[in-house]
Amino acid sequence: MKFQLLFLAAMKRELPDLLDQSNGITFDIGATGKYVVKNAIPLGLPEWNFPNDMIPAANETVSTIHCYHFLEHLSGESAIKFLREVERVLIPGGIFNFCMPYYSSHLMAQDLTHKSFWNEESFRNLFENQMYDPAGKWKLHVHFQ
Repeated sequence: MKFQLLFLAAMKRELPDLLDQSNGITFDIGATGKYVVKNAIPLGLPEWNFPNDMIPAANETVSTIHCYHFLEHLSGESAIKFLREVERVLIPGGIFNFCMPYYSSHLMAQDLTHKSFWNEESFRNLFENQMYDPAGKWKLHVHFQ
């Protein structure tokens, strides 16, 4: 059974297929060990440290960025700066895959190095709320959460 069908049955909500952009440069942000996305360039401690280091790519040259359990370790201001950096390097139609603990979960609360808390409204507020404008207009948009 496909995951999407199981999710639909359990949650009464459809999940679209993941977008795929496999041609071009791919980064795995926060990768620091044996868990690196296949065929991705790992960027993580100690060699790469955001916000001191930017993503080492020219504007609009990266097809995919994987970023798993990284954003929650940034302050809100640094997270916005990072998302602007993602926006800078992604090609039009590029993909930013990310995952982080839900704001109210035990996983979020157990790690004392977590600095920002995220849920679905965090992205709606950041990208779509015209009254909330800490970083200007965005080219990024959310495919699904």
